[in-house]
Amino acid sequence: MAYADAQTVQQKSAGIAGAAIAHVAIGGLIVVGLTVTGTMPDIIDDGPIDVFDVKDPIPPVPPDTPPEPKPDTPPVQNDPFVPDPIIPISNNKPFELTIPDLPPPRPIEFVIPRPTPDPTPGLGAIQPVAAVPRNDPGRWITDSDYKSRWIREGMTGSATFKLDISASGTVENCSITRSSGHAALDQATCSLIERRARFNPAKASDGSPTSGVYSSSIRWRIPD
Repeated sequence: MAYADAQTVQQKSAGIAGAAIAHVAIGGLIVVGLTVTGTMPDIIDDGPIDVFDVKDPIPPVPPDTPPEPKPDTPPVQNDPFVPDPIIPISNNKPFELTIPDLPPPRPIEFVIPRPTPDPTPGLGAIQPVAAVPRNDPGRWITDSDYKSRWIREGMTGSATFKLDISASGTVENCSITRSSGHAALDQATCSLIERRARFNPAKASDGSPTSGVYSSSIRWRIPD
């Protein structure tokens, strides 16, 4: 009991001492605060400050530009589709031409013109004589001269020719004055006559042999 009382007395003494120290500290701070002096700056009141927003300038609106006119483009016309024609293919066998055996050649018709006499000379003069064939003109060209190709192609016609006869009676030149219609027949006419024809030469007014001209025609006809 005595120990408990002694402890209580000590606790009370400590509490009183702590309270006294706290009061002393607070008083010291008040004294120090009262002794601190200083100078405060003067505050100038100019009234309220205007505040405004600074905006960027608005760019000018460009003038309206009319759209460029589009060139008139004609419509594209497509050609109508035309299919290729269908060509029928024949299965027939190729045509075979059989040429029968030809009969023995017969003379081709020849038109032999009569010599045209010169105007009647004076008395005592010798009349000139034209060149005349010495061999048979009908044998100059015969049916055997017809080529098979000419027969297949049906080549016919009459060829008129002119011959230049030398003073010796040979044919120096042959020319076609009217065509048969086929160059092959015309060429064969002159080629065969130049090789086969023989003439008695023309005679001058003094009776001497001289050059002359002979004209005639030949008819090419397919043999029967």
